[in-house]
Amino acid sequence: MKIHTIAVLLGLTAATTCLSGFTSQNARAEFQKSSISGGSITTATPKPTVTPTKKPTASPVPTATATPNSNKNNTVKTGWVRVSSTKKYYLSKKGKALTGYRKIGSSYYYFDKKTTYAVCKKWKYVTLKGKKYKLYFGKNGKQVQDPSKILGKSARYQINVSLKDNMITIFAKNGNKGYTIPVKAMICSVGKPGHLSRTGTYSLTRAGRWHPLRYNSNGQYATRYSGPYLFHSVTYDKLGDKYSLQKKEFNKLGKAASHGCIRLQVKDAKWIYDHAYQCTAVIKTKISMKPFTKPKAAKVKKSTKGYYDPTDPTIADK
Repeated sequence: MKIHTIAVLLGLTAATTCLSGFTSQNARAEFQKSSISGGSITTATPKPTVTPTKKPTASPVPTATATPNSNKNNTVKTGWVRVSSTKKYYLSKKGKALTGYRKIGSSYYYFDKKTTYAVCKKWKYVTLKGKKYKLYFGKNGKQVQDPSKILGKSARYQINVSLKDNMITIFAKNGNKGYTIPVKAMICSVGKPGHLSRTGTYSLTRAGRWHPLRYNSNGQYATRYSGPYLFHSVTYDKLGDKYSLQKKEFNKLGKAASHGCIRLQVKDAKWIYDHAYQCTAVIKTKISMKPFTKPKAAKVKKSTKGYYDPTDPTIADK
């Protein structure tokens, strides 16, 4: 019995010495919980440390900018990249996705600043030359240069004639925001010195599909804005003969050349004629051309029947 007691005491002394060697307070606490059984020391097993499981992070939605912009040959990708039937973006020469209002080739596009995808089949407000305009982009992403068909017959238009520039700009009304939808620009010939075109604001009426004019000349798609003052095509020698175009007068488009009326290419005279009752004409010495640039006139063409305007939609043998 004494020998057993001495053995236990010797065991406790050794345990105490061992315990003093621990530097961790937690380890010491665990050791002190040990139980003495049959002259030996049994140490309680420490509880395993549980590491909290992190929730999986959702992968970001891929965008055009996340697409690798190099191919297997390690050369930079450029040009159009189609993601789906309705999503595409454009990479610059440096492989960077374009954003904002951009010209590619002869067409304009708008690329969303967040996704970089081209805007399709939507209206979009775009600031051009310091002013905000409402533009429409078609199903292929191209800006529709003449949205009058989209706007419909209920649309209201303002025809701005800048006499100094021999140019017309047309805008559609955008509710209470005013005329902020650019529709189209036209080159024209206004009244020359001594025969100035009349200025002011006017409503329009149709004067005739063909109309006799002064000095033995005639015009197509005549629309009256004030008394004898008209919008009409460049002059013809014969009434009703679209192959009798006065070539010399047509080549003056872009310069003051008429006797007071406003001359146009046939396609432009027809547009005004077709939309006459939806329009108000504002004619001033100088009106800003923004956001348009002055268009160029087509070149006169000649057939066996005579000279004609190549923009005339009724001529088949172009």
